[in-house]
Amino acid sequence: TGGVPKKIPFIQNPLGKSEAEIMEDVLYKKGVNKNLIYREEKSQNTLENFMNSEELIRKVNGKNIAVIDGLMHIKR
Repeated sequence: TGGVPKKIPFIQNPLGKSEAEIMEDVLYKKGVNKNLIYREEKSQNTLENFMNSEELIRKVNGKNIAVIDGLMHIKR
């Protein structure tokens, strides 16, 4: 290895589901009606996710929206 650290491949999702699908499952299991869950699956980063989500919110005339994010994403 010559002092080179081993590389560990990062597996985003071993279940083969998108992050949006996983979050939908979590919300549904917590009792949220599936008709109230809108998935955004086009984005490749946090900014795109926010912009695409804004588009979805406008389409459904959303009001009283909560944005939940982690500190790691907010910095980006």
